[in-house]
Amino acid sequence: ARNNVEIADNNRTLGVSGFLPTLDASGSYQQSSSSVETNSPFGFGDTDREILNGQLQLNWTLFDGFKMFIDRKRYNQLAELGEFQARHTIESAVVAIMRAYFNLVQQEQLLAVAESTLAISQIRLDKAKVRNDLGGASSTDFLNARVSFNNDKSNYINQQLNVEIARKELNIILGREPDVPLTIQKKIVIAPLLLSYEEIVELTKNKNSQLAAAQKNMEIARQNKYN
Repeated sequence: ARNNVEIADNNRTLGVSGFLPTLDASGSYQQSSSSVETNSPFGFGDTDREILNGQLQLNWTLFDGFKMFIDRKRYNQLAELGEFQARHTIESAVVAIMRAYFNLVQQEQLLAVAESTLAISQIRLDKAKVRNDLGGASSTDFLNARVSFNNDKSNYINQQLNVEIARKELNIILGREPDVPLTIQKKIVIAPLLLSYEEIVELTKNKNSQLAAAQKNMEIARQNKYN
């Protein structure tokens, strides 16, 4: 994204817009060799020939109906558009990292819940088994407790898989190998935002890189009408 900004910024120079003269240089080199065998006393024998050509051409358009001024303005707008697009690319990457981070936090919290639920089911199953062995409960109660335990264990295993997937996704989006060990902090202290709701909305409109890029595209489209 930053390379694209640099390219667009380079294109806003006077030369690209047509204000400056252009100098074209061309050259060629040709070599030929011939060998002739003859019984005539007037034969020339072997001959070698080299031809060098060079050409310089200077062009300078002094006036083209204000097209160069329109191009100059359009290239300036394209450079500004590149800056907005680069900022949007960076912001999108940051947002994607935040989403992956919060998803991993959520999945680990759900894993803790699933682990706690499985522990309770294990206790219920152990008690039902003891009561069933002592004749204090029917086999139906014991089987129901086992079914509940199996379901909770299945949920726990699935949640372990979800945590692993979330961890790999965060590693990948951070540009790291998926299997790199990753430990996250589940709480982040965020300083209070000392802005009113109206100020936040206004900042959102003014600082939105995607909206700014769309507005710049509209300006460029208007310039292309007159190009």
